[in-house]
Amino acid sequence: MTWQNPDTRAPTAYAKNERDVTMQASPLPLKPIAEIRRSHRRLTDHLATMVTAEGEVFSHCESRVLESALMLRLLEAERTEPAVQARIRGFLAGSRATARLSAVDQLLLAAVLDRRPPLGPEVVDGLMNGFHHFTAARKRVLLQSILYAAEAIDTVVLPQDSALEARQFQSWKQVEMTAGKCLILHGLGHPERVTEEELTTLATAVGTGRLWEGNLLVHLMALHALRRYPGYRQHIRNGLPPLLAAQRPDGGFSLTPGIECTGFGGMSLVEAGVESELQARMGRWLVSTQTPSGGWTYNPLTEQTDVETTALSLETLLRIDRHRYAHHLTRGCAYLESLQNPDGGYPIYNYGNPSAVAQTGEALSVLAQHDPGRYAARITRGARFLMDSQQRDGTFDVDWHLSEAASMMRAVHALEDALEARVLPDRTAHAARNVIQRTVKRLIDTRHQDGGWGYTPTDMSNPVSTGFALTALAMAGIRTGLHEGASYLCARQDPDGNIPACLDGSSPRMFPIEVKSVTAALILRGLTHALHSIQDTATGTPSTTATASARRHR
Repeated sequence: MTWQNPDTRAPTAYAKNERDVTMQASPLPLKPIAEIRRSHRRLTDHLATMVTAEGEVFSHCESRVLESALMLRLLEAERTEPAVQARIRGFLAGSRATARLSAVDQLLLAAVLDRRPPLGPEVVDGLMNGFHHFTAARKRVLLQSILYAAEAIDTVVLPQDSALEARQFQSWKQVEMTAGKCLILHGLGHPERVTEEELTTLATAVGTGRLWEGNLLVHLMALHALRRYPGYRQHIRNGLPPLLAAQRPDGGFSLTPGIECTGFGGMSLVEAGVESELQARMGRWLVSTQTPSGGWTYNPLTEQTDVETTALSLETLLRIDRHRYAHHLTRGCAYLESLQNPDGGYPIYNYGNPSAVAQTGEALSVLAQHDPGRYAARITRGARFLMDSQQRDGTFDVDWHLSEAASMMRAVHALEDALEARVLPDRTAHAARNVIQRTVKRLIDTRHQDGGWGYTPTDMSNPVSTGFALTALAMAGIRTGLHEGASYLCARQDPDGNIPACLDGSSPRMFPIEVKSVTAALILRGLTHALHSIQDTATGTPSTTATASARRHR
């Protein structure tokens, strides 16, 4: 059988949000400032309800077809947990009515629910079409492994050895690639090429009594790989309970039970002006979860720190009370210093991994706000990396996000902070201003008639992309489009204060994920910055915006 990707843009693109489709056709009237202010307060209150008594903004990942389909296949193969299987089938069947299915989701549903016969390797070629990233070879391994484990394909292609090499990457990536290798070699009919050491690596990962690094996808892949090799029955049985405990109320499964979002959410709440008690509570939580390395982890079950969680946590502490948390800020910045690559950029996880625009922007903003004189050379090198990374149309690599405005916002944020810190050499500062101007032009040129922004100019508007764009424009001191964008967001607000949005993030890349507190935080941040600028315009005051008032505490 043959298959063609019904979505030629990308394997992860979801059908458009029906609400956005119906509201896209014509311009929306501008909302009065008082109404925008009320909407802002309701959204702030909505996000504040996600803060625990301890001060953590912890968010569950919403169930996905990906992990749910793999779990169902595993339980079927093991002939166990019929009640759990029934709940998974209910979730998967219901997911077809959400209009948020990617091409991968559709393949998995056809395989596990409809029992469609396995397809050939051309499926993977179709899904990878249009995915241009330095991780593409590894993603092809991952994609083949997932589809083979789910019995959506029955033919695999052996990748180059370099695509399976993951010792330099984050801990779960190493196990993921080992599982992928074991699955692919089994599919090729060469299980003898799998070493005992590799199988032991998988058995050890699933034998801890908990989810490996809090990652359901990797845990599932390891179990699917082990069940194809003799002698690991007990390991499979021991590896199931942590997975079963992670089933969500809707019957599905996701990437991880939850994500530490206090950096994302806390920064947005502080910028929005929440009361000092809530700010202090979040600050106490953040310092209590800082690791001995000075960094932070994205979930409590992993020991792998990362630049993004660390930088966002540090920026939140800077906004709350830079003096109270001076020791923690110094330790965190030392952690960031240790990860700057020779090209001036920052990786997501480990030194020497490829630098990324978003993480470089996040790290530079912290260094520029904390002690710009001390970190002047690092800030300059990082700024040059960002400038070299800009494309001719003003965009940057989208990285973890589907929205092109995400990296644009982080680059503008970092370069504005570096300029304000006055540590860039004159020529570098001039070049940084030009980069910001190109980014601003791209954002202004790509705003839709309804006041919002899409993932790309050809996509319909969505609230998260609009939030990114509003934040970037306001940070650059630009007022054009802010009132229209804020009005777009307010028109979509629910009575409970939430602003429903389509997915934006992905983890791993290519596989969208929904984390509601992060979505709310990104939208709130854009609305906060837009509101401050709109109020400044109405009163005739200089453009300080939320950026100026919230980030310039030093």
